[in-house]
Amino acid sequence: LAADGHLIYENNLYRLGPSAFRLAGTILSAWSAPDVIRHYLRELGQSTGESVGYAIADWEIGQAIYVDAVNSTQPVHYAMRVGIRAPLYASAAGRVLLAFAPVEKRKDYLSRAQFKALTPSTRTTAESVLESLRSISTKGYCASFGEMLQDTAAIAVPVFDTGNNNIGALMVAAPLNRMRGNFDFLLGQLVRF
Repeated sequence: LAADGHLIYENNLYRLGPSAFRLAGTILSAWSAPDVIRHYLRELGQSTGESVGYAIADWEIGQAIYVDAVNSTQPVHYAMRVGIRAPLYASAAGRVLLAFAPVEKRKDYLSRAQFKALTPSTRTTAESVLESLRSISTKGYCASFGEMLQDTAAIAVPVFDTGNNNIGALMVAAPLNRMRGNFDFLLGQLVRF
């Protein structure tokens, strides 16, 4: 490695050399977050057999927006498509985005959000949403059963960049009964990615 310029040896210590930095620059110039996420999204859809999506937060309108999605091939499934929006407080992906957002963004959102019941299970107060966010921060995922759509369930996990900043949420969704019956398997697959 030293002969190729990847390491420099000085004073009995090794440090990165110029070839290592050139290699890193080459890798970073070819790296595309959307392409990497799309690859894992396709694999997750195949391994779970359920619909999966990747969402980012639009803080101005207070919604999670799905920028990539793969639908299940099962006859009965949660229909995903690019461009679907969901309130941050009511969706699994939205609450993951809230839980791992910078504190000021979260406070700003919660201070102006209008919580409406989308189903009988929807959280409709800032306090109940905050309680959920604390649990999500601890567990590392959000499970939502009938909170946004009555007969569906979803599990979401955060996606972080190299600086440990949350850049989105990866989600798997299914009909409520199928999610309940396969929860541990689906969570395991989601966390694996």
